[in-house]
Amino acid sequence: NITDNYVENNMDYADMYKETVNKALKNGYGYVPLNRILYFYLEDDKLSFYDISVDNIERESNKMKTISDVCTLPKYKIYDGCKDLDSGDQINEEVNKPFVSPIDFEKITVTSFFMEERIVFGKADVHSAWDLAAGNKTPVKAVCDGDVIQVGSFLNQQVDIALLKKMALRVKELFDEKITKVLTIEASGIPFACAIALELNVPLVFAKKNGSTNVTGDLAKAEVYSYTHKKNNVIILNKEYIKPDDFVLIADDFLAKGEALNGLISLVHQCNAHLVGCVVQIEKEYQNGGNALRRQGFRIESLASIKQINGSTIIFN
Repeated sequence: NITDNYVENNMDYADMYKETVNKALKNGYGYVPLNRILYFYLEDDKLSFYDISVDNIERESNKMKTISDVCTLPKYKIYDGCKDLDSGDQINEEVNKPFVSPIDFEKITVTSFFMEERIVFGKADVHSAWDLAAGNKTPVKAVCDGDVIQVGSFLNQQVDIALLKKMALRVKELFDEKITKVLTIEASGIPFACAIALELNVPLVFAKKNGSTNVTGDLAKAEVYSYTHKKNNVIILNKEYIKPDDFVLIADDFLAKGEALNGLISLVHQCNAHLVGCVVQIEKEYQNGGNALRRQGFRIESLASIKQINGSTIIFN
């Protein structure tokens, strides 16, 4: 995720720009902001975003060139933006610095843009190195320092179906007892729970969050605090979907402090159903939610358990 205020105000170009940024970074080129690319593209929309981006990088140093340097190239010097160039159009010294990436861009993809803050993958000492929006004076914040783990590329935005099937098969091996329903909470737990339900050939039920006006009848309710979104949610479930004679397996994507699982367990109890156990894709063991539930006598299984995170290094149990 990268910050570029200009993208927010020029969303017509966002998809082309995102494709260009990813291609350039994967090919080892430095970062060029959208406003620089549009400086030339708006002169001639037959120009390629990617070619403009590459032309604006000094290859040896990986610094972004000043506009006047780019304007010396034959393909650009004919444009009015180059003919009428003045000193106010020059890139400032802060932005004109080498681009050095602390991570391997061949293995990641820029997926979105943030207007308010730079969101950086890594630990504090790489902020100055990976500064994709160097001209932006807003604060820099790390989100992968032990609180938020990015799994959007394979679990909860783009879903790796082959991996999902393997996980469902593993859950089937772990829980060989009678199960009649799989229960989860909207929304990121649904793909995992759906794959399990399909493998077990039982219905999938998911609790909805507060604000769902289409859930009526005799309802089970529980309050769940989201540490990701920093707010309380009331989750609701029509008791018609889980009966007292049901054997329920709870499934979710993450287990950190146990808030979501506690809420789902409460729903099962309110429906007077049998709780078989809980299974999650990833457990953050260091946040103790899983062990707290185990001490209460609940069966908790995790397909991956993270013991510790040191900066950008994940240590699995």
